[in-house]
Amino acid sequence: RHYKNPDKVRNYAEKIVVSSQHLLSLINDVLDMSKIEAGKTVLNITNTNIAELVEELDMIIRSQTREKRQEFMIHVHRIETEEVEADKLRLKQILLNILSNAVKYTPKGGKIVFDITEVPKKKGNFAQYQFRISDNGQGMGEEYLKNLFDPFSREVQSTVNPVSGTGLGMPIAKSLVELMGGSIHVESKLGKGTTFEVILNFRKIKYQEKVNWWKLQKISQVLVVDDESESGRYIMDTLHPFGIDV
Repeated sequence: RHYKNPDKVRNYAEKIVVSSQHLLSLINDVLDMSKIEAGKTVLNITNTNIAELVEELDMIIRSQTREKRQEFMIHVHRIETEEVEADKLRLKQILLNILSNAVKYTPKGGKIVFDITEVPKKKGNFAQYQFRISDNGQGMGEEYLKNLFDPFSREVQSTVNPVSGTGLGMPIAKSLVELMGGSIHVESKLGKGTTFEVILNFRKIKYQEKVNWWKLQKISQVLVVDDESESGRYIMDTLHPFGIDV
C-alpha cells in the first residue's frame, strides 16, 4: 500500500526486524528451557579464550548501553589463565542474559560494572573464575528474589515502564551454571540496584605459555591518565604484576 513512500516502508521493515528477533528469542528460550527440563542439554567443551569472550560480550553490550547513555565498565582482576576448556557458547549465553537484564532494568544515565576475577588456587589443573555484574538500576524486592529463578516469573512494578521478556533468562542461566558445576548468587534492593555473582571452574589448557608482552616490547614505564579514578587504579593494578612502573 505504501510502496511509493520509502520512509514509511523503511519504518515498517525496521519494526518487522525487531519483532522477528524478539519472536526468535522467545522460541529459543522456550526450546532451551524444554531441553534443560528434559535433561537433554549437553555441553560442548572446546578450547576457549576468556579474553576473547569478554571482548565479544563488550561489543554486544556496549552498543546497548550507548543507546541508553549508560556507563559500562569492565574490570579484569588477577587473570593468569586465559586459555581454558569450556562451552564458550553456553558461558556467553549465561553472561549475556545477566548483562542484558542489567541494561534493560537500569535507567538512562545509569552504571553497569562487569568484574572478572581469577580466584587463586594452590592445587589442581583448574582455574576458578568469579564473574560479577553490578548495576544501579531499579533492583528487585525481597519477595520476588525468592522466585527469580522460577520459569516465566516476572516482577511487575507499576512505577516502571514495562520491559519485554520471557521470564526464562534467569532460570536458563541458573540451570546452565549448575550444569557446569558452578554457582550463581544475587543481591538486590528495590530502587538501589542488583549484583549477580557467577563462580565457575574450568580446566586449564596444558600447553599455554606465559609471555610478558611488556618486557618483549622493552616497556618499563607507563603514564596513566583518565578522568575516572577507578579506571586509573584498575590499569595500575593490572600492570604492576608485569614489573611496570606506573
